[in-house]
Amino acid sequence: MAIQKHLPVLDGIRGLAALMVMAFHYLENDAHILDHGLHQFLHKFSTVGQTGVDLFFVLSGFLITRILLGAKSKEKFFSTFYARRAIRIWPLYYFFLILTLFLLPVLAGDAIQSFDQHWYWWAHLQNLPLAYGWDWGGPQIYWSLAIEEHFYLVWPLLVYMLSRRQLAVTSVVLVLGSLALRPLMLSWGVDVFYFTLTRFDALCLGALLAILEPALLTQSTANRRLFSSLLAITFIPLLLTYTVMAGAGATWIQVVKYPLIGLVYVSLMGVAINSTHNSVLRRVFESWPLCFLGSISYGLYLYHSLCFEWFDQLISNDYPLLMMPLAFLFSAAVAYASFHLFEKPFLSLKRFFKYPQAAPAAALSAPAVMAGSNAGRQSGR
Repeated sequence: MAIQKHLPVLDGIRGLAALMVMAFHYLENDAHILDHGLHQFLHKFSTVGQTGVDLFFVLSGFLITRILLGAKSKEKFFSTFYARRAIRIWPLYYFFLILTLFLLPVLAGDAIQSFDQHWYWWAHLQNLPLAYGWDWGGPQIYWSLAIEEHFYLVWPLLVYMLSRRQLAVTSVVLVLGSLALRPLMLSWGVDVFYFTLTRFDALCLGALLAILEPALLTQSTANRRLFSSLLAITFIPLLLTYTVMAGAGATWIQVVKYPLIGLVYVSLMGVAINSTHNSVLRRVFESWPLCFLGSISYGLYLYHSLCFEWFDQLISNDYPLLMMPLAFLFSAAVAYASFHLFEKPFLSLKRFFKYPQAAPAAALSAPAVMAGSNAGRQSGR
């Protein structure tokens, strides 16, 4: 089975990740939790939504590795990758920083925080003050973007230098290294939730899935059963970790839960990728609502907490569970407007940074082929 260039099912999974993070932040807000059994149950269960970030990590590891492997033999491998990543991430990244650190405080008549509290955010190091407990003053939700940026910084070099087999081994080593590093960092008082090297599990597991994808697709039925079994085995311990043992503060939970989360979501993606087109899972994840949310997920991730605050100020939120869908729709509307009015013009610049396309086989002259021309290896994405 040939590898598809675009997998619509992953758009829906990305939409699910956004919904999970939004649900977590909405239901963790004390103002949205009433003294009622259902509210208390949802508040506790919503902690599972925090793992939506890990699902984003798995997706990023998979998709970025997929892109890099496909472009490995192309000219301008590094410059094209980094230019396209910068175009996708930086415009909204810095716009939202300016909005939250300068524009909104000025409009509200509040003091602007000193630069020494948020310079980390401008340098993509914003996870460090959170991990080490230093003074900070930027949007907390940016911590995961720092970890992804650090991954983007080093991963292309590894893909370029290593064979597929060596890259698979490296991915496993990094997962095990993160697992081994967490007890040490915890003993030093570092919050491993935010530290880059202790959160590489999900990214590297996603990368491993991309590395193995060609082999997996040759036996899709058997692999679908394998991933389904792995999903069943790992999901129950994860659910117990985030419901029964939530807040226990046990060190061992902080050590083992991240690879467990990564395995759950790698299994989910493995099932989805290997599913038939008419399967229930495919129909759900390729549905319009989830794919739509996936298409605006970056904006949703950044804007939703701010939108929840605005929504509570605009509408008397005496019935938070009933208002929750409206708060989500409001966030989606803001993210949609941002995507079309602000992000899309920048994204159009990607046309200037494309990997070279392959020359048609018939156009290659015999002398060129015999001379070892590189033209035939320049297949493109």
